Amino acid sequence: MKKGKSNVPGAVIVFFVFVAIPILLGIYLSIFNTKYQHLRELNYTLTLNDDGSMDVVEVWDIQVSHTNTLFRTFEKNEVTNVSVKDLTSGYEFLPSYKYAYHVQDGYYYALFVEGGDFEIAWGTGLENTISHKTYEIRYTVKDVVNSYLDCDEIYWKLLSSSNGIPARKVTGKIILPKSVKNTNNLYVWGHGPLNGEIQKASNNTVEFNLEFMDYGRMLEVRVVTAEKMFENVSNLKTFNHDTLSKIKSEEKSFASTIDLSAQTTLFWYNAFKLSMLAIIIFNIIVIIKYYIKSKSDQKVPEMLSKYFREIPGGNNSTPGEAAYLYFYKEEFDKKNESSMVAGTILDLATRKQIKLDCENGNVYVTITGNGSELKSDELSIFKLLKSCAGSDKRFEISKLKSYAKKEFFKYSDAINNFVNKARDSLYKQNFVDKANENIIRKAKDSKLRTGFVKWTIIILLVILGLCFVPYVEDWLIEWWGIAYVSNYLIFLGYVIPYFLTVYLKNKLLFKMDGKIAAITQSGFEMQNKWIGLVNYMKDFSLIDEKTVPDLILWEKYLVFATTFGISKQVIEQMKAKYPKVFIEEKWEDENLNVIKFFNDSGYFSSNIETATSLSSISKSISEARSISTTEIVRYNASHSSSSGGGGGGFSGGGGGRWRRWPEWEEDNNFLLALTCTLNAI
Repeated sequence: MKKGKSNVPGAVIVFFVFVAIPILLGIYLSIFNTKYQHLRELNYTLTLNDDGSMDVVEVWDIQVSHTNTLFRTFEKNEVTNVSVKDLTSGYEFLPSYKYAYHVQDGYYYALFVEGGDFEIAWGTGLENTISHKTYEIRYTVKDVVNSYLDCDEIYWKLLSSSNGIPARKVTGKIILPKSVKNTNNLYVWGHGPLNGEIQKASNNTVEFNLEFMDYGRMLEVRVVTAEKMFENVSNLKTFNHDTLSKIKSEEKSFASTIDLSAQTTLFWYNAFKLSMLAIIIFNIIVIIKYYIKSKSDQKVPEMLSKYFREIPGGNNSTPGEAAYLYFYKEEFDKKNESSMVAGTILDLATRKQIKLDCENGNVYVTITGNGSELKSDELSIFKLLKSCAGSDKRFEISKLKSYAKKEFFKYSDAINNFVNKARDSLYKQNFVDKANENIIRKAKDSKLRTGFVKWTIIILLVILGLCFVPYVEDWLIEWWGIAYVSNYLIFLGYVIPYFLTVYLKNKLLFKMDGKIAAITQSGFEMQNKWIGLVNYMKDFSLIDEKTVPDLILWEKYLVFATTFGISKQVIEQMKAKYPKVFIEEKWEDENLNVIKFFNDSGYFSSNIETATSLSSISKSISEARSISTTEIVRYNASHSSSSGGGGGGFSGGGGGRWRRWPEWEEDNNFLLALTCTLNAI
């Protein structure tokens, strides 16, 4: 017993291409090459002073790879009392009083840089390695408080949209110089990602926190007190007008805009969930249907006798239907198409819709009918011939080639429509079960799809495991963002059930291949009759027939012999069995509207061999089809649009220095992804 081929090599290839190599590449880039940073946590302590200044302590719990300089920028604010400390080692960085693109390890500078922004930068000494560090940056910012007649306001941007380091978590607190007497006089708002929260922790403290702050996102806090508590604010930040109602109206407008955006996002998110659920339920229903069908016993029809003398279905059968059933496959085989069309053209002649004749060795078509009472598949070919004839009722069959070159879409559509109509007729006559046919067609490729889905599930689960592998995790953050784990888990929650149902569906399909039949009982019987007729026509000279079939039946034989591509064999069989018949004048009956088959020498009246003439019809049809296909491809290629150009990413700076991206402009018209309003009147 021959053993089947093992699919282990294929599995190994899939594993290495889609799993192992990307993992190893990711680890290599992370460990040996890639510059990146991400904050495990960024913590702020903002202490407000009576004079309107603010003392800030930032603690960066950060993962750093191959980066020798980190920095913090401020938009033209006056910053003083700067210090930088490595909390991991306890080392206090030394000040440097000049700008450097690469800051020396252990030093920092704090000064205005090109463009007018104030910048704090320090050297990490990590240009050739990866390390987890905790830094503390202290500084004082002057004039951050706006003092109005009816309130004091602190509106501070913690992170701008040019921020280039993602943070897994951002926390902080704002400490007022004194407590408010009534917390209803304290208003707090936060602007940033939708998962942020800001709240009044006490009469003098405001706390805020959020998770998964990706780069390029902005974070602001706004604190307003209706009780005056800043007595020494500079004249530049003191205004002689009321503004509290305006601030509250502005924040309410922001909140309404964000609520609408959030509702829209939630709508589409729920629509996605419902769609996925509907698809999964549909797949489950299909699985149940396939399971029931796979368990049902299929009746295997018995083979009829080897020979069948009559035309199955009589005049109701068309060459298209006969060929489709005789050569039946789930997908139509193009190689039989030309014979089907040629046979249909001959049948149109027997139905007196066209006339075929020879002149000077060429076959000509004359339109004689109007297409009435033709079945839909034959009507498609009749219309094609009529369109090809144009204003001339008579044309040479080879004109189909020039027509196909000029009207390639029309020619192709006519042939496709002919095949489809023949197939649809088999559905209507219940010779072919359309539902079973679709199942069998899908089953042919189900093994490949099952393997693809299986490996997709494996790869998705492997990626999930990689989310928790050091170094690879850093690489994934760079590619997918700081919230990749939670986003990926949500993603898996929807796609894994979907892929599992697809896997089970295709597994059942694979088992059903060969166990169910698309051809029905009546279809199988009709197919056997056509097979019997083909056998009869091929073996006619060997069969002991006592009577000669009449002329009309021989016409039909020739029609279907051409349809099945055996016309030459059948003509030889006829000559061999009844040589005298072909020299009698009765075969040249003038009432026949089909080609006069033979004259007294057994040839066309134009001395062209019958088989050769029929072959020329098939050849013209085949070449016309090929020409139309070529012209369609050429047309599509010449009319396909191509787009050029490309985009580039921002660089992290040469030599290992990390810089946020100043090219990113803040969109001042988009007021943030979130407005959190808590405990506000």
